[in-house]
Amino acid sequence: MTMAAVLLALSIAVDDSALKGCAWSELWEPLRKESEELLRGRPAESQIPPRQTKARFTAPRPAPGASYTLDGPWLVEIVVSPKGQVVDAKVVREPADPPWPEYAKALRDAVRRWKFKPSTVDGRPVGACVAVPVIQK
Repeated sequence: MTMAAVLLALSIAVDDSALKGCAWSELWEPLRKESEELLRGRPAESQIPPRQTKARFTAPRPAPGASYTLDGPWLVEIVVSPKGQVVDAKVVREPADPPWPEYAKALRDAVRRWKFKPSTVDGRPVGACVAVPVIQK
């Protein structure tokens, strides 16, 4: 399988049962509480989601003789700090058969280097949990 290009798309509302709302991340809990505090008494639409400003990922190639089947996009949940930095990331869906740990590690490492314009509530930057589907093209 040749990985010529990878399409990265930020999505807040990804319909997937694998999503945990970043509950797996110890770093998310204090950011979530701060965000909820700012949102108290305001409609949820008051929070503007983060936007990717820098995202790069070079997909690894399978080892010689190895073959992988991908069924759908990879899905990564990320915790974005109020400064727009990715502070935690977890691959929550791996569509490779057989499992491809080298790809998952490369994806996690790349995501942690991405930069975002932070999420805001009434102009104040706050942390955010977002789901990012990574689609092979």
